[in-house]
Amino acid sequence: MDVKFWDGALVGSIGEIRELLDVESRSKQPKTHEPVLLLEKLQYAEHACENYRKEVRLLQGPSKSREVERLKAHRRALEDLAVKVRKLTSTDTQSHVFSNKENQKKISPAHGEDIRRHASYLQDQTKQSIRRTMQMAQECKSIGTKSLGELREQREILERCEREAFRSKKGILKANGLLRRFKRAKALGI
Repeated sequence: MDVKFWDGALVGSIGEIRELLDVESRSKQPKTHEPVLLLEKLQYAEHACENYRKEVRLLQGPSKSREVERLKAHRRALEDLAVKVRKLTSTDTQSHVFSNKENQKKISPAHGEDIRRHASYLQDQTKQSIRRTMQMAQECKSIGTKSLGELREQREILERCEREAFRSKKGILKANGLLRRFKRAKALGI
């Protein structure tokens, strides 16, 4: 059941964030990689919370109300942790801006490479998305142009039909006039 999966993922993420916050508060020296890790864990927990909420919406009966209560408790805990994480990361960022270069050297090259790879991946995904959007816009434009051409053809056909109908109506009126003349002439015996 997806509800249990997302519940477990959310509980696990909240636990990991709490552990990282405990380690961060106990250590005397700020760890430069912890804020990034905390933010990643927080983002995953928020994602898990949203998916958990979506799954709970699909439930029915007493299990739904029970899961809704669990969701509310998880959300409260997550909001509290988010405030702590953001506070810690903002103070940590400020302290690193003004700290000496020794602290800046503590960032591992592997972590920087991971961040670069992730940024590159996101950039590639964005480029692909933009290409697909441009392709869809081009297809819409060509379909619109094609439809416009077909509508013009149909309009021309309708105009021809109207002209033919008008000509036919004119012919019918002439024929009716001739029939009346013949009837009069026949009645008069001409």
